[in-house]
Amino acid sequence: MKQVLKLTLWLLLLPMAMQAQDRTSIDKIEALAQNLYLKENYKKCVEVLQKQKDLVVKYLTEKDTAYFANLRFQARCYYRMKDYDMARNIAKEALDNWEQNHSTEERSYILMLDNYATYLGNGDNPDYELALKYGKDAMERYEKLQRLRPGCNSTPFSRKQLLCGEIC
Repeated sequence: MKQVLKLTLWLLLLPMAMQAQDRTSIDKIEALAQNLYLKENYKKCVEVLQKQKDLVVKYLTEKDTAYFANLRFQARCYYRMKDYDMARNIAKEALDNWEQNHSTEERSYILMLDNYATYLGNGDNPDYELALKYGKDAMERYEKLQRLRPGCNSTPFSRKQLLCGEIC
């Protein structure tokens, strides 16, 4: 009876242990991508991020915030490579993903709105009207967030976000 209980417990805990291991792998790949980004090796960074995205889909799901973060990071890389169409497409996919799965009042979503506005305003075919629309939306949401959480943070961006290039 004791062995059956141990086996049952082991079988119940195994998937959680596997998921934790997968999450660790995903985090390690992101750290590698951040190093490549900081070295301005954006093309290789996108390749690494694509592999990470595949792992996120396989082990977590597209509903996990890691999926959104991956898309946001890829969009930044394309923006830095001046591939504005790709940056816009991926950023829009990230926004759509977040809107389907998470609260649009979260800071990550607001930052992506702001980044998307920047991407829309660049390139050979900028869409200034749409860029202005998304930029205003981001500003209104950020101001609302500041009113709801006074003193939460005196600046819109954390030191880590600035160092890791989460802001365009």
